Amino acid sequence: MIRIGLSSSALLTRSVDEVIDFAVEAGFDAIEWAGGAHLPAGDRAAAGNVLMSTLRAGLSVASFAPLYKIEPGHRSGIDTLIEEASWLQAPVIRVYAGSRTAGGSCEERERLVAELRRLGDLSGRHGVTVCLSLGRKTCLDGYGSAGRLVEEVAHP
Repeated sequence: MIRIGLSSSALLTRSVDEVIDFAVEAGFDAIEWAGGAHLPAGDRAAAGNVLMSTLRAGLSVASFAPLYKIEPGHRSGIDTLIEEASWLQAPVIRVYAGSRTAGGSCEERERLVAELRRLGDLSGRHGVTVCLSLGRKTCLDGYGSAGRLVEEVAHP
């Protein structure tokens, strides 16, 4: 089954209600909610309100997309973001993986792989899948690098 969704990051200047109205009018099935602009960090009540407004409009939550880059040794906030995804009943949290250096290599590759495995375990306990987004200057800057990283992480 194919369902069509909207990422609220495309409408960052709009309110939650305006994003929902747009999605309904356009005939979308789901919304990927962006962190920050539409979901204040750590606000469980706001996440609950966004979830209920989405469901009342006949839509589902496709995913949660905080603007977050996983970096080895830097865990600031990711555990909370995974918890927030579960509050939103988002089946997926979409984040970026690592940074490329000026020379083109991923710094501390082994630590990045270990952190991704840890996040896989943590998110699994919350019923959330970690989705790594392709992005320039990240360790997933193309399909080849994505395939290699997935093989290295080897997490269910």
